[in-house]
Amino acid sequence: MKNEPEAMREIHEIRLQIYEETKGLTPQERADRANAAAAELEQKYGIRFRRPASYAPVREQSDIEASSKPLVSV
Repeated sequence: MKNEPEAMREIHEIRLQIYEETKGLTPQERADRANAAAAELEQKYGIRFRRPASYAPVREQSDIEASSKPLVSV
């Protein structure tokens, strides 16, 4: 956009950069990256992020598709 404010242009550039860095990653790889970044922030700033009581890892798309298929065909 020509009349885009500088802050919005910067946000768009950052989002594009993140997309380019992560476009080939699986859902599990994206989750692992996010978890590693969170752990780094926790250590650097001495904070703790809340985590759900029961943690389940991210499932692959093929697992999701397989589990959504009906067990019995009509």
